[in-house]
Amino acid sequence: MSGNKNANTSRVCIATDDIPIALVNTKLDHLSDNLDTLATKLDVLETTLTEIGPRSSTTTYLNGGTVASGNAVSGTIINTDDFRYMTVWGTCGGDGGSIVAQYNSSNSGSGMTTIKVMDAENKVNSENSWIEVFEHPAQYVRFVNFSGQSITSLKLYIKLSN
Repeated sequence: MSGNKNANTSRVCIATDDIPIALVNTKLDHLSDNLDTLATKLDVLETTLTEIGPRSSTTTYLNGGTVASGNAVSGTIINTDDFRYMTVWGTCGGDGGSIVAQYNSSNSGSGMTTIKVMDAENKVNSENSWIEVFEHPAQYVRFVNFSGQSITSLKLYIKLSN
């Protein structure tokens, strides 16, 4: 007896001329080609995802300064560089105050539009503090003191992230 035939297993015989070998080989070739194409596309996708990678940068914008009412903080405009989020946190001394966030599509202080008023309302270690998160901020953002009083010991930090 050949094979593993026993009382519980029956044997089935197929004549080799009943199997279309050429058709099986053609299907296997197509399958191999499709797997090669898929592997190439996966390599391209992996390269693209590796290039995207998370970007993050933190900038100390103004540390320890006094900003008179009506003045822009440090006179600098932040380029958000297409980051998805801009987190702004800051502290100041004295009675606190409000910092206004303004934006523009060009790197110019004129024609800025107000998007957010940030009030320093919380006390942390005897300093007024605030935090704001902007999703999809405009390309250029600046911060201005429109509180009607000088803001002292201002520390303003900006984190850009995806």
